[in-house]
Formats: sequence, C-alpha cells, structure tokens
Amino acid sequence: MALMLLAVAFPAGRVIGRAHITTLWVWAGMHKLLSAGYAVGGAQFIAGSLGLSISMALWLSPLAEVSVGILAILWRSRYAVRTNRYKS
Repeated sequence: MALMLLAVAFPAGRVIGRAHITTLWVWAGMHKLLSAGYAVGGAQFIAGSLGLSISMALWLSPLAEVSVGILAILWRSRYAVRTNRYKS
C-alpha cells in the first residue's frame, strides 16, 4: 500500500506503481501455480463460487493473473490492461 500511495504522490511514481502492480499480478499467479495448498483451499473456493470444476479453477485463475501481468509488461498490450481509459 505504501508503494501505491507513493505512486500517486510523485510524478515519477507512476512508473513505480505500474511496476508494482504488474509484479504483483505475475507473482500471485505464479504462487498459485506452484503452491501445494492452493488445490485444497483456494481452488475449491473459486470453483464453488463460480460454479466451475476444480480442475478448471486450478488452471484458469493462475493463468489469468499471469497473463494480465505479462500483458501489462508488453508495450502494445498495456493500453488494454488499463481499464480506466475505456468509457462506460
């Protein structure tokens, strides 16, 4: 939270904030893929909440987080990741 608060406080903080949130997405997805406890706890909760099979929840959620992080790293797809630019 402190990094995100600094990101909005200083003009150069935008780069720091973007790097922090991108790293957070990639790390969260990788942690779910590599964690032994995710299949027992987190995947069952996600599968029950969304009505998915457990095997689908085991792969869908971590791969979605990692792919959003990778899309935020790439220059051409960075605009698609920023949802605040689209008008609703």
